[in-house]
Amino acid sequence: MSTQSSVPDPSDRNDFVAFVRAHQSALFGFAVALTGDRSAAEKLTADVVGDAYANWPRVSTAEFPLAYVRRMLLNKFLRNTRRRTVVQAPRDPELVSTVAERDPAGDSAQRIAEHDELAQQLASLPKQQQAALALRYYLDLSDDAIAAELGCKPASVRGYISRGLAALRIELGDGGSGPDTPALLSPTLLAVPPPDPA
Repeated sequence: MSTQSSVPDPSDRNDFVAFVRAHQSALFGFAVALTGDRSAAEKLTADVVGDAYANWPRVSTAEFPLAYVRRMLLNKFLRNTRRRTVVQAPRDPELVSTVAERDPAGDSAQRIAEHDELAQQLASLPKQQQAALALRYYLDLSDDAIAAELGCKPASVRGYISRGLAALRIELGDGGSGPDTPALLSPTLLAVPPPDPA
């Protein structure tokens, strides 16, 4: 019996390292948009990067390797059925400084508070709604593209987004006069790098 490993040979390792260096921050940003939690996003990203390494020969020959790995990340997020409790962790100084740098209005304390509240509410949504919101407002995908990613119909995507936004607005107490929920899902206010094009 042959014991052939799916781990890339050393000549492919340099390509993998270059891929990770080029796209790890964008993958992490997408994971933050999905999970609403930086530490869960770090774990999710690390797991997916490890999976990508183990399958690098297949990943590297895909038409769009970044889209392939991003789909791996989405699938792993959707498969993780454990509900997690968002615990208020001590404020990450890097997050505070990043938000302060990116906040043109200069009200970073308010933005951080809004982000924290949104992250807790995102975590309470069903995973399909979380994913649809992240794909729409972080990656700026169309209904058809989101449907292809989630393996459902565009009408289902519209339902996920509509119900997700409605739940967030109710939980955030936004009767139409509060913060713009989709804007809170933007890379700038999530304090993560913008996504790389696929």
